Amino acid sequence: MSYSIEEIAVIVNGQFKGPHPKTDISNLSVDSRHVAFPENTVFIALEGSRKDGHDFIKELIRKGVQNFIVSKAAFVELSDKVNIILVKDSLHALQFLAAFHRSKFTYPVIGITGSNGKTIVKEWLYQLLYNHFNIVKNPKSFNSQLGVPLSVWQMDSHHELGIFEAGISEPNEMENLQQIIKPDIGIFTYLGEAHSAGFKSLKEKLLEKLQLFKESRTLIYCSDQELVEATISQKFKGEKLGWSFENKGTVHLTRKTNGFSTDLSGKVKEEEFHFTVPFIDDAAITNLSHCIVASLSMGIKAEELTHMLKQISPLGMRLQIKEGVNDCMIVDDSYNADFDSLSIALQFLMQQGQKPIRTIILSDMLQSGARPQDLYKRIAGLLKSFQINKVITIGEESDLLKSLLPVEVLYRHFKTTKSFLQHYHSSDFQHEAILVKGARQFTLESIVQALSKRSHRTILEVNLTALLHNLNVYAGYLNPGVKMMVMVKASAYGAGSDEIAKLLQYHNVDYLCVAYPDEGVDLRKSGIKLPIMVLNPDEDSIATMIANNLEPEVYSLSILKAIITQSPPGSTVIGVHIKLDTGMNRLGFTDSDKDELIQLIQANRQINIKSIFTHLSASENPEHDEFTHEQLNRFKRFAGDILAVIDYKPLLHVLNSSGISRFKEYQLDMVRLGIGLYGYDASANVNKQLRTVHTLKALISQIKQVSAKETVGYGRRGKLTENKKIATISIGYADGFQRKLGNGNYSVMIKGRMANTIGNVCMDMTMIDVNHIPDVNEGDEVIIFGEQIPVTNMAERLETIPYEVFTGISSRVKRVYFQE
Repeated sequence: MSYSIEEIAVIVNGQFKGPHPKTDISNLSVDSRHVAFPENTVFIALEGSRKDGHDFIKELIRKGVQNFIVSKAAFVELSDKVNIILVKDSLHALQFLAAFHRSKFTYPVIGITGSNGKTIVKEWLYQLLYNHFNIVKNPKSFNSQLGVPLSVWQMDSHHELGIFEAGISEPNEMENLQQIIKPDIGIFTYLGEAHSAGFKSLKEKLLEKLQLFKESRTLIYCSDQELVEATISQKFKGEKLGWSFENKGTVHLTRKTNGFSTDLSGKVKEEEFHFTVPFIDDAAITNLSHCIVASLSMGIKAEELTHMLKQISPLGMRLQIKEGVNDCMIVDDSYNADFDSLSIALQFLMQQGQKPIRTIILSDMLQSGARPQDLYKRIAGLLKSFQINKVITIGEESDLLKSLLPVEVLYRHFKTTKSFLQHYHSSDFQHEAILVKGARQFTLESIVQALSKRSHRTILEVNLTALLHNLNVYAGYLNPGVKMMVMVKASAYGAGSDEIAKLLQYHNVDYLCVAYPDEGVDLRKSGIKLPIMVLNPDEDSIATMIANNLEPEVYSLSILKAIITQSPPGSTVIGVHIKLDTGMNRLGFTDSDKDELIQLIQANRQINIKSIFTHLSASENPEHDEFTHEQLNRFKRFAGDILAVIDYKPLLHVLNSSGISRFKEYQLDMVRLGIGLYGYDASANVNKQLRTVHTLKALISQIKQVSAKETVGYGRRGKLTENKKIATISIGYADGFQRKLGNGNYSVMIKGRMANTIGNVCMDMTMIDVNHIPDVNEGDEVIIFGEQIPVTNMAERLETIPYEVFTGISSRVKRVYFQE
């Protein structure tokens, strides 16, 4: 469905000016980096905490975009070339447009909200209902003030059901989303503490979330939460399908656990059911119960659901980066396939895939509702816009791509995944960034497994979505115009500097910072073009830094003189960062160096001072605030003397992660973000806003029954007082799991239960006591630290800080990157 740009101006109550008022618009864009169909796209310029979409309008015009919604009047002057709609607020305009679009459709829409489980309920509902309805839904977890309107814009006349989730973090947000989704059927998943920072109480948060359902005819929820039951009973006037395992509400369910499955029984609207589902944990059973009640209430028969429930499985609701064979990089998105999530996955591939060849392995898109010829024509346009070099399709319909792709694209087609694997050879893939994208029925995870490089079974998962969230938390504290330098030294605090730097570059941070020149050179080889400051240069590396456009920190007269000697007047100008020591007493110029420093700066104009900065000793500690202010005063005096003798203005910066929120008046021109990006801040107020980025995992290699007469491990330190079940896990001190953590000094998590170490930690493995965990098996996942076990637990046991734990994780531990 499309609208003319002139119609859109009326819908959003904007002022239209432009040469082509009848242009048809079928696509919306808020991201300037990728616009697949520029001639039919309107770009909505949003003003964010770090970047302003208006800054990219001229670049987009060069890319062929001709339609814009703006909130800055200055851009109306471009209307002699392109179509411009001027509005008061661009985000509100997007929301008005999506709400108007939603009003054009009368088929049922399910709205989902709650503290947890929104995305999993949406995706499971889709799995249960897609054989009965042509469904439109949010791609991934697009459930925000921005994500919801972009999701609802997908609605079209060939769909028969909409399923949209909505998430909020502050009061007065849900009304906007309700106007956009207008759900006929509501599902409230769960009331918990997640995203509670903006609310005075759980009751206030619950009332805000329930705003989504104020016009809904039916609401599905769990009656076992007393506050939820009481509030919905009082506030919701429509049909209440409150289900319960405790004989509350209107739908009574029973559950019985049998090993690794659960029997669920009950009755919904006279439809009795008895299902066996492959889950036993409370969260999965709760989420699935919502889906079962919703499906049965919509008229799906129990016998039909029985077959579908057998195929339900935990969803890999994230894009994962894995190391592949022959220097390949794999982006694993093998759990579903639809057009909008394909676009998201391709953006992720571009963000991380700095390889000479971009490849996609793509299955048929099932249940799209669109005519196959139209669907694959759009897909071909998308692949062209992302400059995909190699396309492999699997299925029946996807072979339509062959005639639609440019002739220079390498193309192969297989009818089944099995056929691909039979003909596959590892040498077919060399130095490629490979996106594996498919519907679950095609089991493309087997292709991912075939293409993946075999490695150590201990892994460090790095949540790129959480990292970006943390970046935006700190961006929200910045004064207007303040730039951000991000630390990626020490392999980005153990997370992997290449991958983190690519993410930061994609999201337009201003500067990166590394410890040594070699780190900067590696980033340049990986395609990083951002300015990079080097903290620890040496005289032997100056030529390398000049050749790779790296900018050294200059902290002594000897380093400055060496740079001057190796870059004489008339040669390439080298950017440097002047480090002043104001009390840290580590590195930096002191007052005694000032006169000679200023003379050298004045006499050597090939030295371009990019910034002047200092390091605060205790910005996180209120006890030392008086000293911090003294450091800042020293810095202003010293920096002022340097600025007085040059005719340009370098950036000034003094604040690290902890200082960004505590000393907003001293943000100056730039701040330096370090450990805060990775989820830790000394301020409790900031820390509760951050998300966990690192999760260290191992596997159980073997389980043994050990009698009380025996001992466990080297030195016979693991002494037993009773017969025990002992598991050996695939992590040791060579991985960064230090020996001090042995002999009961640390606990890991298996299936939600804590298990203590026993005996000495070995080089490659550790033993743990699992006697109290009845359903534990070899091959089970073990959480060393992560969201459920904060890394601070390990740091306290080791009498250190999270920095040391992160940077101590061995390079042999495989890093797996994912985006939610």
